[in-house]
Amino acid sequence: MNRQPDSLTPKQLSMIITAERARVMPDFILPPGCELRGYLPGDEESWIVAINTGEFGALWNRVHFDRYITQPQRKDGSRLVVRDGKVVAATFASVHRESEKLGRLDDVVALPDYRGLGLGARSARRW
Repeated sequence: MNRQPDSLTPKQLSMIITAERARVMPDFILPPGCELRGYLPGDEESWIVAINTGEFGALWNRVHFDRYITQPQRKDGSRLVVRDGKVVAATFASVHRESEKLGRLDDVVALPDYRGLGLGARSARRW
């Protein structure tokens, strides 16, 4: 079944953390062979695969991804955990709708074999 992204996706969990609390989170060691970094051209296809393992209500494709990543804060603020050149966990960043001084993480996702390792929380800290 080929579902297309739409605005009727399920309501997502919202987590709030202050910048002060994020700064004092303990250091985290990534799993062997993994790297935490920002978005680079060429990440799109494996990022789409990762997003589609989440429960965001619709399957992503390249057109939707390209449209979503065009906002500068999403491209600059997003974080990925990469292993062997493939995205294994990632999040988008965006400006909060109510204030340009607030940021938010969108669509935090990890491939099934990488869930439960704290990769999402640590990616958020680096944002």
